[in-house]
Amino acid sequence: MLSRLGRLARVYARIQLLNLRGQLEYRADFWIGVVGVMLLYGAGFVFVWALFGRVPRVAGWSLWEVAFLYALAIIPRGLVLLLADGPWRLRELVHSGSSTGC
Repeated sequence: MLSRLGRLARVYARIQLLNLRGQLEYRADFWIGVVGVMLLYGAGFVFVWALFGRVPRVAGWSLWEVAFLYALAIIPRGLVLLLADGPWRLRELVHSGSSTGC
């Protein structure tokens, strides 16, 4: 049982490394994606900040409490995209016959 789990863990790690290598193949595309994600979540925080610029408390919640909840919502999403998105994309890449994910 443990040897099978170890083999599956090695396969998973290999898929993750291949996914990372594929993403880094085109450096400009990788960095545009990183900046895009930062802008997306940054815009969400700017919206929260602008809302609390007009209204000091919303239903008893302060800006920093809502910002903390917002961070709690986006950090797990980032971890999922980092650690678990590659194997899900693999099926799509195999089906389309693509090697770059485009």
